[in-house]
Amino acid sequence: MSPFMQRKRFLSWLAWGSFGQLIALVTGCSKKSSEPQGFAKFASILEVEEAKGAILRDYFAKDPILLVQDPNDKTQYRAINATCTHQKCIINWNGDRQAFVCPCHGSTFGADGKVLQGPAKEALQTFPTQVKEKDIYVKV
Repeated sequence: MSPFMQRKRFLSWLAWGSFGQLIALVTGCSKKSSEPQGFAKFASILEVEEAKGAILRDYFAKDPILLVQDPNDKTQYRAINATCTHQKCIINWNGDRQAFVCPCHGSTFGADGKVLQGPAKEALQTFPTQVKEKDIYVKV
């Protein structure tokens, strides 16, 4: 076999190998994420149910976030910054009252984060949520 034919065979293999790598790269990078754009998984619906409708995560964002089942629509969830706007205590969800309550000075906030009773004067920060299949996602 002539050197020209060996070089031609080598270049052919090189081209097909490069093409194969390109296909692998494109198909590997084109997998769609299961997370909605800009959102991160916070919890599963089962976790929220097992926690009696409220889950606190202090590692999810800069400040702790409390996720609760929306009292008006049980298929939706609300994510709230769990730091009281009065004196920075961590609030709790009171399912019986359907409200966030600060254990330090008694401020009460509605499920939408708005002040129901002071001394806090500012509403709690809220975050968008999405439910996808059996998981709840929060955008911070």
